[in-house]
Amino acid sequence: MKEVGRELTIDPETEAKLLAVAKQPMKDVLIVIQDTGMRPEEVFRIRIEHIDWSQRLIVNPNGKTKAARRHAPTSERMLELLMVRCSDKREGWLFPSQRAKAGHLTTVAKQFREARSKAGLPEAFVLYYCARHTLVRRRMAQPEISRW
Repeated sequence: MKEVGRELTIDPETEAKLLAVAKQPMKDVLIVIQDTGMRPEEVFRIRIEHIDWSQRLIVNPNGKTKAARRHAPTSERMLELLMVRCSDKREGWLFPSQRAKAGHLTTVAKQFREARSKAGLPEAFVLYYCARHTLVRRRMAQPEISRW
C-alpha cells in the first residue's frame, strides 16, 4: 500500500482564515509551530526561562531527536506573542494548564478542529503537519532567510 504524504501547507490566506476564527491558546500555538518549525509537543513544553530574549531564541532542550534539541529563532510576531504571554512572569510554562498532570497544555486538537471547520478547510488539513511544513516550504523558497 502506498503511503500518502502530507503536502498541505498554510498559505497567508489560509492562515488569515484560521486566525480569524481560532480561540486561544490554539491561535498562539499555530503561530509558534509555523514560525519555529517546532513539533507541537515541543511547543507545549516551552518554559519561559528557556527564552533567550536578547538573542530572540527559544531553547528546545527536549526535542524528539538530537537535531530537534536546538535554538529556534523567533519572528517579530512571535516575539510580540511571547512578550504578552510572559508579561507577568519570569518562569514556568508558556502554555500552562491547571487540568493537565504535566502542568502544561498537551493538545489543542479540539480547538483546531473547530477553527478548521469554521474556516471551511478540508479534514486533510492537519495542524501539526501543515504548520511545521509551512516553515520548511518558506525556507526552501527563500533560502537566504535564516532568521525572521
